[in-house]
Amino acid sequence: MWYDEIYMRMRKAEIFHSEMADIFMFLGFIDWHKLHVRQFKEETKEQRRFKEAIMRHYGELVIQKNNLAEDDKLWFVGYYEKENTAVALKKLWDRYLEYEKETCTTYEYLLSESLKNNDMKAFSLIKPLLVDVLAEIKKIKSIINILEAIGYDVQTIISMQKGSVLNG
Repeated sequence: MWYDEIYMRMRKAEIFHSEMADIFMFLGFIDWHKLHVRQFKEETKEQRRFKEAIMRHYGELVIQKNNLAEDDKLWFVGYYEKENTAVALKKLWDRYLEYEKETCTTYEYLLSESLKNNDMKAFSLIKPLLVDVLAEIKKIKSIINILEAIGYDVQTIISMQKGSVLNG
């Protein structure tokens, strides 16, 4: 069913944000660590709401499948450049944007399919997910623009991070 694809995307998002939180903590960017901890919690809540909506509207049980590819679990291996934190940050933020764009493409396709199939229940479940991802993409692009403007300078980022738009 269409919702299996969304559910797997949500599971990947949980893993993605958990690992982003870990690597930002490791790099010493505590505010970005907190951002991804919040994102992880939001993804978990959204996943729960989604599963319950599928049960209510379709009478189907969404079962967790343990078929996430190994590369989905360890996507960040190789993203940390020990000698160059600025390069690592650029790679991380670019990957974050890429990940959310992939999610957007998936949701746009499924939204279109729900309309083709005249499934308004599916449409009403997918559309808010798409709106949320589009807002996240906009936020990520804004942060990337700022980071590019300052050349990913780590000291400048640290001084700017607290209480700023860099926190997302």
